[in-house]
Amino acid sequence: MTDDGIPWPLRWIVDEDRRDTGFAMLRRSIQASQRDAYEEMAAGHRMIGFTHYGLFPLFHEAYDGKAKAASPESGWERPEVMGCEAWAHCFRDPDRYLPPDKPRMLMSGSDFVDEKYAWKLAYGDGRPGKRWDLVYSCPPTWLNELQKNLDLAKACVMPLAEAGLRIAMVGRAGVPGMASHPNIDCLPQLPWSAFLRVTAASRAAFLPNWWDASPRVLTESLALDVPVLVNQRILGGWKYVTAETGVFFHDETDVVDAFQVLLDAPVHPRDWLLAQGYGRDPAARRLAAELRALGDNDVAYALPISEPPRAA
Repeated sequence: MTDDGIPWPLRWIVDEDRRDTGFAMLRRSIQASQRDAYEEMAAGHRMIGFTHYGLFPLFHEAYDGKAKAASPESGWERPEVMGCEAWAHCFRDPDRYLPPDKPRMLMSGSDFVDEKYAWKLAYGDGRPGKRWDLVYSCPPTWLNELQKNLDLAKACVMPLAEAGLRIAMVGRAGVPGMASHPNIDCLPQLPWSAFLRVTAASRAAFLPNWWDASPRVLTESLALDVPVLVNQRILGGWKYVTAETGVFFHDETDVVDAFQVLLDAPVHPRDWLLAQGYGRDPAARRLAAELRALGDNDVAYALPISEPPRAA
């Protein structure tokens, strides 16, 4: 491993002083070029699986073309999956997706949103006016278009626009095939701070996402006190959608009505988020409690990071 970091599937888990806790995280399958880094990490750490990438730890051909001939459950047989002693997951039905007989915790990467920093970046110069009714983010890559369900987004934006709603579609400027309407603004990819300011200038965040296991955009929106309009079928992130935070919709036939319900709802997204123990520090304390339940450790704070930790 190098000081430049580690492969995306891997994360160290550190305490509040960035010291190594002896635990590490696996977020997706290991590719051949990442095997050495995984083996080095796993040799000195207890591995925790995190459901952060599509249907992982299951196979799905949408994510891995090489798995087309494999049964989904054969994904559990990969050495790195078998090496995880517990699973932090996002699923409504964990028995369907996770290996049996391993401890489980309902916890996602999106739980660790840095709500204080997001608020500072979005509102450091004061609260902007609401320029848009909805904001949708989808950078132009196949993975983003899959995770963020661009097909459903495109089906929904025209009825929304024709109903008079102003929509910001971030990351779609200059991309072929986008709907053209005076109420639809296709914006370029934005730096994170600029995207947060666009979110803050929107009445709600639009998430047609389906196979998104860890929708950080959702918790960032709640952290900015912006409610959410979310696909009922979303894989992860459903646990954040309550009467205080947002509304579900099914497809283009009910999305306009769902937005109208959201406008009339007495939502308090940020208050709910913090009261439920989400945010970087509360989530790190919850993860630490789950790790303590595995035994043989006294960690009180557990944060996933990509940078090398300090020695314990």
